[in-house]
Amino acid sequence: MTREQVVASACRGLKNLAVELDCHVIALAQLNDDGLMREPGAIGNDASVAIKVERPDMEEPESPRAGEAGLVIEKNGFGPPTTVTVAGHLHHSRFADMNQP
Repeated sequence: MTREQVVASACRGLKNLAVELDCHVIALAQLNDDGLMREPGAIGNDASVAIKVERPDMEEPESPRAGEAGLVIEKNGFGPPTTVTVAGHLHHSRFADMNQP
């Protein structure tokens, strides 16, 4: 069985689990240097929402956007694709909405 077939099987299993339990299932995928998912067909086809995290300060440490991250919603079965800018509280492994006080 190829890696792509293994990933496709896992994706189908997660989607079936979400339907069976009537809940959201979150899966993480590793990106290569070009920012493309390694097995994009299976992951993209089965996902209702695909979100990519962009951190400008990883490429340019002195970036004026240091500490910010962009959550790029590339596929959204519930609305249009968009980007949400958040503050990275990475020491707590979380992001915070920048629009709330």
